[in-house]
Amino acid sequence: DWNPQTEKVFFSKRWKSMIGFEDHEIGTSRDEWSNRVHPDDLPRCFTDLEEHFSGRVPFYHNEHRVRCKDGSYKWIEDFGIVVSRDARGRSERLVGTHTDATRSRQAEESLRQSEALYRAIFDSNPEALWVYDLETLKFLAVNQAALDRYGYTRSEFLQLTMLDVRPPEEWPRI
Repeated sequence: DWNPQTEKVFFSKRWKSMIGFEDHEIGTSRDEWSNRVHPDDLPRCFTDLEEHFSGRVPFYHNEHRVRCKDGSYKWIEDFGIVVSRDARGRSERLVGTHTDATRSRQAEESLRQSEALYRAIFDSNPEALWVYDLETLKFLAVNQAALDRYGYTRSEFLQLTMLDVRPPEEWPRI
């Protein structure tokens, strides 16, 4: 719960404990948050806040890293919305939530690494490999060995079906 005009913030006990602090260890200034945001992420936080304050977006949303008491960083998903403006339209109260998104980010990174490994194995395999849709028989992915074997470009191959590259005697099995 933040008043952007006074820079006073109410930080919940839960938020403080999420980053390793006791309730009494964090004060009520906005700097308690901004000094903990990773320096690479802070400019985007302020840009996203300004987008919301100006009314260009209906709410504030940002994912950024926050430094914990032990010096490590946690990914935080941050949502907020202006709930009060003064007579001149300036934001005077923003409420929001912070959610620990670290596990989600770690899972995404693990998935990216797995996909990269799969793609490297698939693409470099000397055997012709492809992935196709079981209903339409249309190709979804193909490796370089298959392109070399059949003489198509990748875009041409992905327009074909299994029936286009396999002999007619295999069609009933396909």
